[in-house]
Amino acid sequence: MRVLRVLGMLMMSVVGGVVGYALAAGDLGYEVKAKNIQLVDSRGNTRAALTFLDVGGVGFVLYDSDGRPRAGLMLEGQEEIPTLAVADPSGCRAAELRLESPGRPSLRLADERDTTRLALGLDEDGAPVLKMAAADGLARVAVAVRSDSAPAIDLWGEDRQPLWSAP
Repeated sequence: MRVLRVLGMLMMSVVGGVVGYALAAGDLGYEVKAKNIQLVDSRGNTRAALTFLDVGGVGFVLYDSDGRPRAGLMLEGQEEIPTLAVADPSGCRAAELRLESPGRPSLRLADERDTTRLALGLDEDGAPVLKMAAADGLARVAVAVRSDSAPAIDLWGEDRQPLWSAP
């Protein structure tokens, strides 16, 4: 929660500064245009950037003191998928909140190998689904509320064979 609060404050500061500068410059008939705006620390290391992304889209990215991306608010890819991501020191996205399509948010938690271990989202009918996976990435538990409002629980073994299901 603290990371999200800091991310929000930094994003608002950068955007506020850029907008304020643009408005002030606008009074003089100038425009501020850039493909990349970076905040650097006293050593010249990039600590935040409002930039176009390598994967396509645009984002506000926060970097640690070693220059590794650690948090970001982005519109990713050609589809411009809204994404809020938090990465561990190795750069692996440990947590990710996305809006895959209108009405279909998803939350993903991953381990240090970038294997999804927990996924929470809405299926194509808008019904909630929670999936938990083992270290191999294969789902072992799924809990859902079906579109007809019926609850469902499924358990799978290591061989991906069903162990138990209800109803």
